[in-house]
Amino acid sequence: MNLLELRTQFVKISGRYDLVVNQTDWVDNGADFYIQAGQNFLDRLRDTPKSYNSVFTRLAAGEWYVTFSKCRSIREVWINNTEGRSELEKKPMSWLYEEYSGLVSTTDQGTPLYYCPAKLRSSDNIDQDDLGVFFNYTEDGSNELRGIIILGVPDESVVVEIQGLFYSEDLSRDSSTSYWTSNWPETLVKAAMHQLATFQRDHNDAANWLKAIYADLEGIDKDSVDEMISDINQIKG
Repeated sequence: MNLLELRTQFVKISGRYDLVVNQTDWVDNGADFYIQAGQNFLDRLRDTPKSYNSVFTRLAAGEWYVTFSKCRSIREVWINNTEGRSELEKKPMSWLYEEYSGLVSTTDQGTPLYYCPAKLRSSDNIDQDDLGVFFNYTEDGSNELRGIIILGVPDESVVVEIQGLFYSEDLSRDSSTSYWTSNWPETLVKAAMHQLATFQRDHNDAANWLKAIYADLEGIDKDSVDEMISDINQIKG
């Protein structure tokens, strides 16, 4: 199913025809909010084969931070350069402040070895570079972004690969699809119904929809386990 098909089913099942403009073109009038909320809910509830993903971005020589969106959890960070591929070691911000306490302009460049999750949000960052540029990074309007700081500063162009858990694709157009719409549209409809019930504060209805969702997920999990053990033919004693 695509978003339009899913929206049509959601409205018919819920009986909330006010959530579309009309029953001819089924144009969104609020239904997509609950569908997207349901998809986000499923993403947090169960990891799927599409949850673990990678984003790639190129850093020029002298650049030392990367931002990206829709990331639930950063698992690994790798770099590709002219010599090969290597994994960066994760370090806390306190370590960064101690080991790279000097100005960016006075720090030797080389092959990156470490990364640190960046604290992008700042209540007021207008004076952060007043006495010189140090290793930190903030960005106004960064609520949807995650970021990392790469150290040491690369002396050549590198490709950074961030591996981790990511949310499914946004359902923003009638033709939009995602893992859930393509593989388990009925579960996504149930998740949208659950979200609708929670916003309506219908706790009994929400509980019933949640029970139905878990029943679906249990079956999905069984399929995943069967696939994982398909090549195991001997139990070690």
